[in-house]
Formats: sequence, C-alpha cells, structure tokens
Amino acid sequence: MIELMMAIAIIGILAAIAIPNYNAYVLRAKRTEAQSNLLQLQTLLEQHYQDFRSYAHSNAPAADIVVSTTAADISAITVSTLLPGWNPGPAANQRFTYNITTSNNGQNFVLSAAGLAAKGTNTLSFAMNDANVRCWRDGSPALILGAAATTCPAGSSAW
Repeated sequence: MIELMMAIAIIGILAAIAIPNYNAYVLRAKRTEAQSNLLQLQTLLEQHYQDFRSYAHSNAPAADIVVSTTAADISAITVSTLLPGWNPGPAANQRFTYNITTSNNGQNFVLSAAGLAAKGTNTLSFAMNDANVRCWRDGSPALILGAAATTCPAGSSAW
C-alpha cells in the first residue's frame, strides 16, 4: 500500500510540474501564430503600398479604412479584399481577429490581432504599425497602438 501511495505522490508531483509548462508552451505557440500572421500582413501591406502609394484600399486610396477578418466596414472591405494573398487558414481554426487601420490618408497603418474567447486566446492582443513598433499584451485592457507610436504603451511588451 505504501508503494502505491508513493507512486501516486510521484505522479502528482510530475503533473504539478508538467501541466503549467505545457500550458506555457501552448500559449507561446498561439502568440507565435498571431505574430507570424501580422508579419505576413505587414509584408502584403507594403507590397500594396508599392502598387498604389497608399495602405488604404485601391478603389479609395485617399480614404482611411478599418478592415477586419470578421466584420467589414461601411465600404464592405475585408482584409482578404484589401490583400487577396493573405490567408490565415480556415475560419474555424482562427484564434485571432485581425484588423488593419489606416490613417493620414492611407500613409500610415496599424495592424492588430485580438484573441477570441472561444479559442482560449481572449486575453492576448497584438499590434504593430508602419514604423515597425511591435507590441503585445496578455491581459486587460486590450492593446491599443497609435500609428505615430515609437514605443510600446505602458503595460505591454515588445516582440
């Protein structure tokens, strides 16, 4: 009986060490997914800028826009409409909502990724701008980065 109790105690100790490490590993993987998708969006936006001299939509280059992967703005422009080469994978597997916000008549942008509660990423938020300032936050409130920002806001970290 003592051997059984010792075995259970050892398994409990190993589980107490392994489970938090596994959860941290999963969180890092989810962070990497958002960062990778934001970098891909940045590359596609820079290509769009080279073609149209604006980060905004080519049909209305002087108009500032806000586009999202989940909801279109009043012009019905989505991220995939603005940047047809971008594909973050099947919608059912997406853990983040990605947004593009342009300002200064399409000359500046802010990319953001907000975690989805249904996917266990609701506390994560990421942002980057055209000055290549890259920030992330795990917790509330969601991260807000301005187009003219040169550093990450208080309570967030650079990545």
